[in-house]
Amino acid sequence: MAKSQEPKDYYFIDVDLRTKRIVGWGEARHATHTGATDDPLVHRVFLTKGQFNKLRRHLTSDAVSNPE
Repeated sequence: MAKSQEPKDYYFIDVDLRTKRIVGWGEARHATHTGATDDPLVHRVFLTKGQFNKLRRHLTSDAVSNPE
């Protein structure tokens, strides 16, 4: 049985280590497994698709129900 050759999506969040806040999140076709970003105090954390979707639902529903 042949494996699918479709590109894999990577799901991530970017966390500012100074403030411990999520400063970015999204999907990418390529992943750097080091977690390095342009800012040395922002770290990229990779998630499974299920973890990412659950977090995205939580973040977007909280943003709507608890605007700052």
